[in-house]
Amino acid sequence: MKKKFYDISKLIYKTFFGFSIFAISIYYIFKLLNANNELIKTQLFFFPIEVLIFCIFLSTIGGITNSTLWFIISKEFNKKTSFFISYKAWSIGRIYRYLPGKFFGYIARHAAQKDNLKNGISSSTNEYIISLIPIFILAGLFFTFEIKLSLYINIPIFLILFFLILSKNFIKIIEKTLEKFSINHSISENIFTPIQLIKFSSVSFISTLFHGLSFYLLVKFGLRDDSLTLLNAIPILYLGGLAGQLSIFSPGGIGTREASLSFLMILSGTDESIALSAAVMSRMTLFLSELVNVAISRIRYLNN
Repeated sequence: MKKKFYDISKLIYKTFFGFSIFAISIYYIFKLLNANNELIKTQLFFFPIEVLIFCIFLSTIGGITNSTLWFIISKEFNKKTSFFISYKAWSIGRIYRYLPGKFFGYIARHAAQKDNLKNGISSSTNEYIISLIPIFILAGLFFTFEIKLSLYINIPIFLILFFLILSKNFIKIIEKTLEKFSINHSISENIFTPIQLIKFSSVSFISTLFHGLSFYLLVKFGLRDDSLTLLNAIPILYLGGLAGQLSIFSPGGIGTREASLSFLMILSGTDESIALSAAVMSRMTLFLSELVNVAISRIRYLNN
């Protein structure tokens, strides 16, 4: 009875928190839109098509790099894993994440991967940890150079980074503690070692650079704004994406990601209209690159 009450309370809390984040994000976007309506319309309408195409190309390469990481991780748990199947599964999962609830992307990817559930969960868990490592490193750099009193922000950031890299060791400690109460779990055996996490995060870094460069060029040459450098454009993009995952009501982080991205850009000195226009164009670039990856993976899979 107590467990059921706890589960219901947890669901209510998650629903309330997710809805609150989404509602605040939508309010913030409409506030920026109302204050800069004409400017944003002009910026979006006259956005150079050649810049958009090149940014989509860079994001597509970033996506292929991410799918390569997914293949490498999956192969650690199943040596028979095929790159083309992994590429197709990853690409399909990216599209299905636009359905509400966040978990459809994982379900679609697992179904397309054609592997057992344990391997799928293990691969997804390690992929998530690995993807966070470059984000928190870049976040530390961003707050160091952009925000005053960054020490107070960077301490928790680097503590989280430390925990992520040593997650296997920390989980082992928790498991040993639980064993004293006759509770046996073996989660740690499916988590990569610190050396593996650091090694594989280098692939994630490459993808991060491609997506970050795409975003930077989008702002600099697409919107003709020089307020961002490549050094702060990358962490802003990924911190915005990370915030977009907080709302379960937001398919693919739509709305929440754009609001967070706009807020961080404005915090760095970017004009409000440029910030929101960049967030919108970044979403368009990302989505179109994901469609390109689905098309490529489908063609390659059929040819093999």
